[in-house]
Amino acid sequence: MQHRVPPSLPPPAGLVLAGGRSTRFGSDKALALVDGRPMIQRVYHAVAALADPVFVSVGESHTTYDLPARHIVDRYPGRGPLAGIHAGLLASPAEWLLVAPCDMPFLDTNSLKKLLKARTADYDAVIAVNAEGLATPVLGLYHRRCLARIEARLALGELALQGLLDQLEIVKVRIDAEALRNVNAPEAIG
Repeated sequence: MQHRVPPSLPPPAGLVLAGGRSTRFGSDKALALVDGRPMIQRVYHAVAALADPVFVSVGESHTTYDLPARHIVDRYPGRGPLAGIHAGLLASPAEWLLVAPCDMPFLDTNSLKKLLKARTADYDAVIAVNAEGLATPVLGLYHRRCLARIEARLALGELALQGLLDQLEIVKVRIDAEALRNVNAPEAIG
């Protein structure tokens, strides 16, 4: 299949997922320090280098982070990353939404550029995968046309991101293991 690549795609909007409860972590992991900076700040700056505007998806309206980003609350609270992506797509003025979780503090702009280079009009999403091909759907680009499928899945309580990917035309992009490393426990920071 010949992929249609526009000469220059406008920048995507960005979304940092920070709506989890951090139960395994024991405290708000978004604020845990990695090399002296909160994880969420590190991820925000990587995303903001390539996306405009950038949103932060939070689980509850009283949660805020000290970032120059609009905080958005899930319309389907407690439904995980799928609900955050839904809220981001609803808020986004752009066709594409660059999504990254707040607990990937080693994510870098070069990895995100790989995702951006892979988007074409033929795909609904561009998803990060590791060296073994395992998808990391919380890191990727989602096109606005995914919104109806996401809403249907949320309404049915089908929250697995992999289930959504099975319904979409996706392209997978290999990302370095260190950039994909997520932190779910304080001892994983080191």
